[in-house]
Amino acid sequence: MHEIAEEAGMNKALLHYYFRSKDRLYEAVFKHVLEIFQASLQFPMEPEVSYPEALQVFIDNLFDLHAGHPEISRLWMHENLNGAPVVARLMKQHLDSDFNAGPNQFLRRTKQAIEDGEIVPQDPLQVLVSVLGATIFFFLAAPTLAFVFPGHFRDQDEAVRVRKKHVFELLYNGLAKSENLKPGAS
Repeated sequence: MHEIAEEAGMNKALLHYYFRSKDRLYEAVFKHVLEIFQASLQFPMEPEVSYPEALQVFIDNLFDLHAGHPEISRLWMHENLNGAPVVARLMKQHLDSDFNAGPNQFLRRTKQAIEDGEIVPQDPLQVLVSVLGATIFFFLAAPTLAFVFPGHFRDQDEAVRVRKKHVFELLYNGLAKSENLKPGAS
């Protein structure tokens, strides 16, 4: 707690007074991370927004979230490597809240796109996991990628821009009916 207070530039006694332990502080931080995550993951549900447009917005928001808060990827990794006990506890406490609104919107909109014939039938949950994996892994692997492929990942803003485009094209072209494929796809 002393190191955390020093790093944050605050009084150790105040930090201890408000949180009492590292576990309670960690839970408060993770609750804040979940709120940021939720706010960033709104999936456009309006019928006039096509599925590809909505998917692009979702991917862009997810990349922007992680680019703007690089610590979030590390927190997710740490939490998941430890079995996700804090996430599970927070989710149980907030089952009636909007913590799952963005991912649930994504699932509903993907299911609707399948029913409307906009995309080929796929398991919406697997599509969501694919988007999350393609996005989050990029930020977890960024230091290694920058070392192994320095010419491609030196400029993070450019790398994120290119990655957003690629993830969208890869995922959408895997979901699109052949007549809806984006240019460059086979």
